Amino acid sequence: MIVGLGNPGPSYAKHRHNIGFMVIDKMAKSVGGGFREKFHAHWARGTVSGKDALLLKPMTWMNLSGTSVGEAGAFYKVKPDQCIVLHDELDIPFGEVRVKVGGGHAGHNGLRSIFEHYGKDFVRVRCGIGRPKHGDVTNHVLGDFRGEELIELPLLIDRAVAAVTLVLERGAEAAQNATNAKAPPRNTQKAKPKTEGAKTEGAKAEGAKAEGAKTEGAKAEGAKAEVAKAEGAKVEGAKPEGGKAEGAKPEGAKAEGAKIGAARVGDEA
Repeated sequence: MIVGLGNPGPSYAKHRHNIGFMVIDKMAKSVGGGFREKFHAHWARGTVSGKDALLLKPMTWMNLSGTSVGEAGAFYKVKPDQCIVLHDELDIPFGEVRVKVGGGHAGHNGLRSIFEHYGKDFVRVRCGIGRPKHGDVTNHVLGDFRGEELIELPLLIDRAVAAVTLVLERGAEAAQNATNAKAPPRNTQKAKPKTEGAKTEGAKAEGAKAEGAKTEGAKAEGAKAEVAKAEGAKVEGAKPEGGKAEGAKPEGAKAEGAKIGAARVGDEA
């Protein structure tokens, strides 16, 4: 049994919350099955990947989807682990698809209802609609796909159909590994440039320190040179002073000569 979740009525047909219905519509066209009404749902039968499949769109409103799924499962004796449920997922970026077995409902009212009326161990094909960057989450979920999303939407539907096919052909675990491996965690991819940038910044800082050290060394060398020049100037200046001291003797000799000359003059007088 393959179930797509959504809300009934044309006013909800293009809502992000109705991506499950969109995928079932695509699958029903490919198998050539027309929808009939039963189990409070629109349902069709066809062969998918060589297996007889019941395609189901509950018409009970999203928060009562479990009553319809429970009725159909009981009538056809389909256990939860033989059921695939397609639904919108806020915590997956728009355009991406993940396969998961079991887990919690994360506040999704359609899943909550299925847990209550049918079981928990079904396979989930989670169709990413992403969280809104701004505004209310409810308005985002119950709003139409817009702008670039409309261009990508057919690809999202095709990816979901491919995921269902993979589950039927290779099993839930293989499908889970295949779909999850295609998109590595985005925070890991972003972390690499930061690390490289940190190394570069660190290298710059080290380089700056080295340059600073060179500059400081050059200043120190320059200071030493200046001191040496100053010391040399003092030494050079000391020689003339010494010369004067040595030259003082001739000045003294002149004085002594003057005394002798004066004595002679006195004698001559």
